[in-house]
Amino acid sequence: MLVLVTRPFGVAGFIASLALVGWPEIGEFVRAEVVRAKTQPFIEAARSVGVPGRRLITGHLFATVGPQLLTVAALETGRSCFCWPSLASSASFSQGDVPGR
Repeated sequence: MLVLVTRPFGVAGFIASLALVGWPEIGEFVRAEVVRAKTQPFIEAARSVGVPGRRLITGHLFATVGPQLLTVAALETGRSCFCWPSLASSASFSQGDVPGR
């Protein structure tokens, strides 16, 4: 279904649609990590000292969740790359004649 919908937009449209389809899983992971990190003692200590909310998010939470988010994003990119061989075998994005057809 995804191949049929994104075919008029070419490969760029397909890559964008893969990103949209894979985003909820990453969002769920980030939410779970933020909920877990909010209970950490260093976050509670920063809150008790009076660190503003924006600084708490950018300085403390992002430093905790950021490396894990990069790892998950890299793994999701690799998983998306495994979709390409199956698409190539179906010749959905080929530009011309398909051998054997």
